[in-house]
Amino acid sequence: MDTMEDILEDCNEVFRYDETRPQDRAHTYLKEHRVCRGYDDTAMERAAQDMIERAYTVGRMESSEAVARETARIIAEGIAKELGTAPGEE
Repeated sequence: MDTMEDILEDCNEVFRYDETRPQDRAHTYLKEHRVCRGYDDTAMERAAQDMIERAYTVGRMESSEAVARETARIIAEGIAKELGTAPGEE
């Protein structure tokens, strides 16, 4: 599973400034990540789009995990209230 740090590393790798053409780095990125291009996509466009999609997926996962934790906390508090105990007590 990707992390935001992984995606930021890839972004820095592809879009950094050095003697290598960014298009060449984008082609390498696409090959390493097995990303297919459309007939009119440039390697730079497709690499950027893939990183955006990956970041969106990571964000959704982090958000859903936070929602699940909060939901579990609320349920545990409700059960504890019904049982007359504090959450975490047995």
